[in-house]
Amino acid sequence: MSDISIPGVTSKYNTEELVGKLVEAKKVPLTRMEDTLASYKKQQEAWQEIATLTSKVRESAKRLYGFENPFQEKVAESSDERVLTASTTREALEGTHRIKVTRLATADRFLSDPLSEDYTVPEGTYTFRIGEEEVGFSFSGGTIEDFIARLNRRGEGVLKASIVRQSPTQQVLLIESLKTGKDAALAFEGAARELAVELGLIEPVPVTSFEARFDEAHIAAWETPLEESGHRIVDSTLVLPPGSSLQIPVSPPVKVTPQMVLEVTLDVKELEEPPQPTPPPGPSLPGTEGVTLDGISVEGAPSEVPLPQWTPPPTPARVDDDQVLFAMKNGRTVPLTPLDRGPFPKTITIPLSSLVDGLDAIALRNRNTHKEITISSLRVYDPSVRADFIPKHPVSQAQDAEFLLDGIPLTRPTNDIEDAIPGTTLHLHDTSDRTVNLSIRPDKETIKDTIISFVGQYNRLMAYLNIYTQGDEQVISEIGYFTDEEREGAKEKLGIFRGDMTLTQLRNKLQTIMMNPYETRDPSVRLLAQIGVSTNATRGGPFDRTKLRGYLEIDENVLDAALEKDILVIKDLFGRDTDGDLVVDTGAAFLTEETLKQYGSTGGVYDIRLNTLKTKINATNKEIEDYKEYLQDYEVELRRKYGMMEGMLETLEKNSQEIENFSRSLSNQNR
Repeated sequence: MSDISIPGVTSKYNTEELVGKLVEAKKVPLTRMEDTLASYKKQQEAWQEIATLTSKVRESAKRLYGFENPFQEKVAESSDERVLTASTTREALEGTHRIKVTRLATADRFLSDPLSEDYTVPEGTYTFRIGEEEVGFSFSGGTIEDFIARLNRRGEGVLKASIVRQSPTQQVLLIESLKTGKDAALAFEGAARELAVELGLIEPVPVTSFEARFDEAHIAAWETPLEESGHRIVDSTLVLPPGSSLQIPVSPPVKVTPQMVLEVTLDVKELEEPPQPTPPPGPSLPGTEGVTLDGISVEGAPSEVPLPQWTPPPTPARVDDDQVLFAMKNGRTVPLTPLDRGPFPKTITIPLSSLVDGLDAIALRNRNTHKEITISSLRVYDPSVRADFIPKHPVSQAQDAEFLLDGIPLTRPTNDIEDAIPGTTLHLHDTSDRTVNLSIRPDKETIKDTIISFVGQYNRLMAYLNIYTQGDEQVISEIGYFTDEEREGAKEKLGIFRGDMTLTQLRNKLQTIMMNPYETRDPSVRLLAQIGVSTNATRGGPFDRTKLRGYLEIDENVLDAALEKDILVIKDLFGRDTDGDLVVDTGAAFLTEETLKQYGSTGGVYDIRLNTLKTKINATNKEIEDYKEYLQDYEVELRRKYGMMEGMLETLEKNSQEIENFSRSLSNQNR
């Protein structure tokens, strides 16, 4: 059985090896084509890498001279970020502001009395008002959790409710407005009002307020008779000259509630110093007449009266007294908060509950010798009162933020204030007795980072230009920031475009751009090296070949000094409009982008090279596919021919054997 041979399947003539060797010999052109294809693909990958790096350099260059360049960026620095911070736009004005935050904007947040675990909310139409916004819905009755879910769906972004467990066995309802400011006060209407009273969110109170009327019928004497006080009433305002005092009766007397305040709007005017007294002139005596004798005239001498030595009267001592307001109750007088120093006019608000429990008069006294005080309004009220109720357990109440900006009192309904300083948004976080300094200045760190980013992208492009156009492996070993993978990839493509003038010229152009002088607003600064950016920024030390390869360095000390001196000069070095058409037309970053645009834009040098390579790759792939088909056909044809040959040999061998057997048979017969 082992001697059986099937042509084309098994062969005792070793035709399989012969066919393999013949096919392998035919594969030499295929190997050359595959090597060519690999070379094309490696070139394609290299051009794509150059194109990507070029795009990054262009982007970083545009950031230095384009519309969003960092030289117009501002940053706000707060001396106390716990109290306030700020964010700025490019339109912000440089400067320093003094800000004192006296009150934050808050929203109404009310707690209820303790609730039972099985409390149910009755059916009804519930209406809540938050300033001018209304949240209303019908509720068919159910658990407090169902009611909260319904309210939160309807009041999304405006009103919110939740259950707070004050202890393991006690829960309360918290209902809170999501809008800050005094004009966003929370009010309850209809069934909501009844529920709020029942839950202990609010409680009814009598109206407790008082507003002063400035006329003679509504003021009274205090420390001196009215006719001696010197006060004046001018256009419904009360004027208190130096040394005056009086009281304003509060009728009927007011019971002070926990949130009650006294609000006074007043103005303080500095008076001129009185003229200094001069010595008395003494008696006036008539003069004597002269005489004439024989044509000679003699004038009479004026009469003289000896005067006693004059001593000027003592100058009255200056008195400055900020204690102007007093609360009176049952004959007891309590000093209220002294007046702050200007600016005036201003409105001051004084909490009363910690000072008195009731009011039957407000007393006013001006002991200042050089100030006149004018009061235009005075009222006592409880800001927590909502119509005829007050919150029973307020966590916070709706009020505006109050702050002084460069001494000017301002109020806003939120703690994020966009309209106080142009181009700047203030973010109030806490109150403070101290003034916070807010400095708005150019964002030097962003400018510096943008320059560093540009230099980094430029150097990376320059590194690959050196690798692809030079055959010295030291070019790769000099680059310390390469990863192992990048280093191996660079070695594979080392010198791949050696002799390619396109990339060599690009490298030379970029180096020239970085060394050229540029016109700036300061004639003494024209080179990038003067702001610490050059191919030899760090001087000294042994010879360094890398400094000849076009890489840029940054001397941060020199750059920092340049940023401190004049940012706009640095801006000019990277991009400047020289002809007044509001379009940048020169500068290192501008010319870098303009140069690279010829290479990296659609239809540019890189596109042409990549399209050419793509055509070659497609053509080579087609050649390889065609040649592989040819090899397959060639191998099939060889196997067919060798199969036929083996068949013929087998037939000949068989015929030969038959002849030999026939001859042997004849020989045996002859014997």
